[in-house]
Amino acid sequence: MINLDNTNIKEINLSVSERPEIPTPEQDIEHIEVRGRNGSLTKNMLLKTLNIK
Repeated sequence: MINLDNTNIKEINLSVSERPEIPTPEQDIEHIEVRGRNGSLTKNMLLKTLNIK
């Protein structure tokens, strides 16, 4: 049941036509190379800014 201003949308003949695309933000990751180590260290940073139009 979907309400709009406390009114069920079926009561006012509204319906959802499609689901909007909502992208997920990418995580900003820093790779740190360490001499003598097999592979790199991974430092998880904040999520990248996401602009929704």
